[in-house]
Amino acid sequence: MVAGEGGDIVGRRARAAIVVAGICVGATVTSGLPAVASGGAVGGVGTQYFLNDRWSGDADRAFTWGLDDDAVHVGDWDGDGADSLATRRDATFAFDDVLGGGGDLRTGRFGTPSDVALTGDWDGDGVDTPAIRRGSTYHLTNRLTGGAAEQVLAYGRADDLVLVGDWDGDGRDTLGIRRGNAFHLKNTIAGGAADVAFTFGRADDQVYVGDWDGDGRDTPVVRRATTYFVSDSFAGGEADRVQAYGRAGDTTLVGDWDGDGRDTLGVRRTAALPAGVVWAQEFDGAAGSAPDPATWNLETGAGGWGNAELQTYTTSRTNSALDGAGALVITARKEANGTYTSARLTTQGTYETQYGRVEARIQVPRGQGIWPAFWMLGADLPAKGWPAAGEIDVMENIGREPHLVHGTVHGPGYSGGEAISGTYRHPQGWAFADTFHTFAVDRKPGSIEWSVDGQVYHRVTRASTGGDPWVFDAPFFLVLNVAVGGQWPGYPDGTTVLPQQMKVDWIRVYRN
Repeated sequence: MVAGEGGDIVGRRARAAIVVAGICVGATVTSGLPAVASGGAVGGVGTQYFLNDRWSGDADRAFTWGLDDDAVHVGDWDGDGADSLATRRDATFAFDDVLGGGGDLRTGRFGTPSDVALTGDWDGDGVDTPAIRRGSTYHLTNRLTGGAAEQVLAYGRADDLVLVGDWDGDGRDTLGIRRGNAFHLKNTIAGGAADVAFTFGRADDQVYVGDWDGDGRDTPVVRRATTYFVSDSFAGGEADRVQAYGRAGDTTLVGDWDGDGRDTLGVRRTAALPAGVVWAQEFDGAAGSAPDPATWNLETGAGGWGNAELQTYTTSRTNSALDGAGALVITARKEANGTYTSARLTTQGTYETQYGRVEARIQVPRGQGIWPAFWMLGADLPAKGWPAAGEIDVMENIGREPHLVHGTVHGPGYSGGEAISGTYRHPQGWAFADTFHTFAVDRKPGSIEWSVDGQVYHRVTRASTGGDPWVFDAPFFLVLNVAVGGQWPGYPDGTTVLPQQMKVDWIRVYRN
């Protein structure tokens, strides 16, 4: 259940959610992400920190620090050899030299709130300082006090995932990029061709990096659920060490907490659910296990589902399962016989909600003909039928519109092509499949409001129905599914890559 500032963040002084098969180290980073970098915000939420100074399953340090939703960075801010934490609120960093707080606090403003921020030791003086990334342009500074950049360079492409690390042990952090499972690393702060290029791991692996053995060079680690597979080189092969640490829902930090020259692990954890939450699904559980059967019904069958869809919904764990890292994964597949399978889960008969906020943190799949959705249906559906019982689509995305999501209501007199709908465009024009986003509706008597990542984009009221019945003040149950094909999204073609996965980090319901 993790995300970094500006998208997924991986790297030397950053967290990573790791999904990997086997115990051979495969150091790769998910491709196709927006412009992000290692050394960026830790990600996740929470004020509890558990840090380890050695390779063991027990924390050596535990403390509460900051705010639950702070953007947190890790670095050595005073050059003493030990890493500590910093917050970035708006565009202002607050650098604390002591883990858990209480040290010298220095502040500096860098860039704008929408910029991607990262940190590294750019000049080899032992102090980590910020940089700002805008597309493929980097603005680096060697001080903590803010102000204009001291070096500006272009590197890679705007959609590259960039890593920060000391690749050659010279004491200076530099940049690297990853495309597919190919790494291109620079040993100097400059554009141009890579000094080191190699392929490593699988294209769908996620990784982060650190100096695990104290030789001065940063190398990769992969994480599976709560198990970490550590490599002290870029050669691949068997892991040099394997360590279980933390919980599946934790956010991982990397740093040299005790100044011994070796990076080790830490986790960030939320102390409790946010205030006002009355019901939640966090999807913590063993990899491959079913979502809570007391809550989730698995609907099955084919027949087009009223939209000329192609998939058959199944109860198979290959179509719906927990990933062991705090997410529910719904997988749309093309089977060997050419048919399509997927999953559709509902809380019909187990949980209903009326007024308040319903929100979910989701990473959608991608591809022509792929149709993920998080939605709700009226609890009196069996008696009234559709659309009389009402439908609220919290989020729909269709593969041919990767940068758009839609929020819609269907009711008597305004359903199907006549439904009342609003559309939200990604602020940077990126694909919603690139990373997780929070999709929400707020329901009050006579009104519904839609938002993405806290930005309200659509509102429907009783007056919006043009005199047709308003049916949205009743209890509704929840639905999650990934459809394949249909009259609206169209059908898979030669560009569609399967399988595709919708990952659901959590679902939470709040009081008004």
